[in-house]
Amino acid sequence: MTPILHEADVTSIGNYGLGALKDALSCTVSCEENGAYDLTLIYPMTGLHAELLAERRLISAAPSRYENRQLFRIYRMTRPIDGKIQAYAHHISYDLNNCIVKPFTAASLSEAITKLKAGIVGDCPFDISANYDTAGTFSVSKPMTVRAALLSNNSDNLASTYDGVWTFDGLSCVLRKKETVDRGVKIAYGLNLLNVTQEKNIEDVYTHVYPFWMSTEKNKYYDLEPIAASSITGYRKIYPLDLTSYYQKAPSDASMKKTADEFIQKNEIGKISVSLTVSYVQLEKCVEYTGSGQSGIILRGDTVEVRYLRLGVSATARITKTDYNALLERYDSLQVGDAKERLARTTIRERSRVTTTNDRAVDASRVATDYIEESETGSINFGVGDHSYIINPDGLEFRGVRNSSVIWDNSANAPGGLDGNVFVPLDLASYSVVAVGFIDNLGSIFDSSVIDNNSIQWAIAPVNGKSVRATYTWDYPRIREFSVSKTGIQFGPGGWLESKKINNIPVGVTMNKNKKCCIPYIVMGFL
Repeated sequence: MTPILHEADVTSIGNYGLGALKDALSCTVSCEENGAYDLTLIYPMTGLHAELLAERRLISAAPSRYENRQLFRIYRMTRPIDGKIQAYAHHISYDLNNCIVKPFTAASLSEAITKLKAGIVGDCPFDISANYDTAGTFSVSKPMTVRAALLSNNSDNLASTYDGVWTFDGLSCVLRKKETVDRGVKIAYGLNLLNVTQEKNIEDVYTHVYPFWMSTEKNKYYDLEPIAASSITGYRKIYPLDLTSYYQKAPSDASMKKTADEFIQKNEIGKISVSLTVSYVQLEKCVEYTGSGQSGIILRGDTVEVRYLRLGVSATARITKTDYNALLERYDSLQVGDAKERLARTTIRERSRVTTTNDRAVDASRVATDYIEESETGSINFGVGDHSYIINPDGLEFRGVRNSSVIWDNSANAPGGLDGNVFVPLDLASYSVVAVGFIDNLGSIFDSSVIDNNSIQWAIAPVNGKSVRATYTWDYPRIREFSVSKTGIQFGPGGWLESKKINNIPVGVTMNKNKKCCIPYIVMGFL
């Protein structure tokens, strides 16, 4: 299904907008359940609509064969030197980040939805609703974006509080009850999955829990026989559950049994934890599977059966993420299971004992304060060695260069050269260092149409306003001086020197000015 480009103010898909992007090289829609919802487009710079692709404009594409086209707003574009444009876009529901909701408290889902919509500050064209209701306290303690209230990364959001899943269709946002939908799809080795990683993961699942309580002061030790935590019979793996911190006095067998059962149910340590990324073979497209009864429909939220032949068992897992190739109209990959759940269970498996919330808080504060100290000058130091930073009265001071990002791309204009004494305004207040990539286009030495990364030579400059000389090595040294300040970069004239000594240029050597010498091509900033 061909992606279509639209103006930035479009709210519905009714026509071909600014044009169909038929010459797109790739278009992938990635959607994670209660998570990221993005589109990535690769388009040739010589394409029919290349000049129309711009930040804030919208691209419509389908997230699967079975769902409606959605609008995705372009938030970032890169124009690499290989002649391809890369556009990155968020689903239009990310516009909810532009709306703020006032603090409120609700005792049920329906009340929370009502109060959320009533407390929105600013224009919000979205229709927010839920197709079920359930009790439970939800509160917004301070103003936050509407999208954060819906599904922020922490647990303080509507989806987590009321165990729901958000579906976004245009401007419609509906919280649906998390349910099990099984269309009969099976993922099995030799059928439609070629992956053996999961067999190793399943053997990390604990089959039994061994609860015990002990007191070294009174020299007492109480335990129970291992309690079954899984239906797996192919092997036996026991988790030691230390209940010492749960009870001040020796507990009864019944109390220990109850606590162990609650632990098993809450942490699901006996549940087969399925989490793998698969290249799913859509059997409905294969002639030999026509009429086999194998379902061709698979959507996020569906439950599929994953078979583990080695252990003689099977498990069901939820499709939590899809990567859909909009051009070929098929899934590139599926995420089976929840990576967050896998991390949580791994943490449980690796702990040697169960601690209370207070124990964990004390440990965390102890570790944190070990890395914080106040210097004699009044600044505050965080971390150690090459990974530290300092809070000074005038801002942050980092050790090491990190978090690189492209902040100025001059690739389109660079082949024509750059005159001297040109100031490029850039907001560099948050950067400590920039790297400037230079090319050279004097005397057709470099053909701008074939410039690649090997043709770029770099100069590193601190953001301090001091002059730096960039040198481009060729038959004669090409140079250009520049300085970097918090408000931008001042480029001096470019030129070439009448000396072939690159490392030891004589004093007073003549510089022949030429705007096609040592041309700034790209600027990357570092924190």
